[in-house]
Amino acid sequence: KNNVINLAEIKIYQNGKKIADSIDIHQSSYYDAERFPSERLTDSDLKTFMHTEVQNDPRVICSFPEQTQIDSITGWCRSGFSKRFQNGEFHFFRGDDLVHRWKFSDSSLVR
Repeated sequence: KNNVINLAEIKIYQNGKKIADSIDIHQSSYYDAERFPSERLTDSDLKTFMHTEVQNDPRVICSFPEQTQIDSITGWCRSGFSKRFQNGEFHFFRGDDLVHRWKFSDSSLVR
């Protein structure tokens, strides 16, 4: 199914410290790489956002340099477009192995 992701912000915490701005965050495609890059996810500005192209299985990939315990993840959708993240999922990998999947059952879970 063709979908798109456009998120305004993501915050990832470890031991109470925000770490999202210190990890590699990529997206599976770019609607416009100059205007909507993945760096928008950590700029603390909810008016900016990243945007993938319409594609099958769009993704935001967060790469950690080493095994990391995550306390919490909070994401904000682009204002007015929360339905685009309805039924979205976070997938957690160790190498190429999927170790956990967390599915949003309601887009209201994403602020």
